[in-house]
Amino acid sequence: MKTQKSIVTVLVSLLTVVGGAVIAQQGGMGGFQMPSEEEMKEMMKAQAKESAEVSMKEYDEDEDGSLSLDEFTTMVDEAEAEMAQGAEMMPAEMKAAMKKLGAPDGETDEEKAERMKKMFEGADGDDDDLMSLDETADFQFDISQKIMKLMMGEDISEDEEEESDDEESDEEDEEEEG
Repeated sequence: MKTQKSIVTVLVSLLTVVGGAVIAQQGGMGGFQMPSEEEMKEMMKAQAKESAEVSMKEYDEDEDGSLSLDEFTTMVDEAEAEMAQGAEMMPAEMKAAMKKLGAPDGETDEEKAERMKKMFEGADGDDDDLMSLDETADFQFDISQKIMKLMMGEDISEDEEEESDDEESDEEDEEEEG
């Protein structure tokens, strides 16, 4: 199994920021000043870009500068396995967040293939059946945003509904064109 530097780095950075936010909210860090929401977002975007660069080096098997569905699936498979393995050492909130984002229990190979395809299509912004470095960074940033929301007790089902609505709208546009 390839190393998970990229995903682990994003998760550690996220845990550091969110953990600091929770401690600061509880008044436990004295003079610590939390970065603004915008500053946190920018830090996470920069981290996602670095992570995407590492992911591209690790998973771009044909070295074309992008990830195919198969390469993307390998990346996500390994990340989910790493997250499941690391969940044992995570705080309860993080475990719950990771469970909501990972593979559903009892998922069949067919269901998994469909889930991966849906994720890939959602991340492939220009619909060229390849994920560029920027699309990979955006995907990793979106995942980190969802983890943060879950850890802060927010519901991400609205985010997922919006993504589903966007996909349905894209499909309707394609049908009208064809």
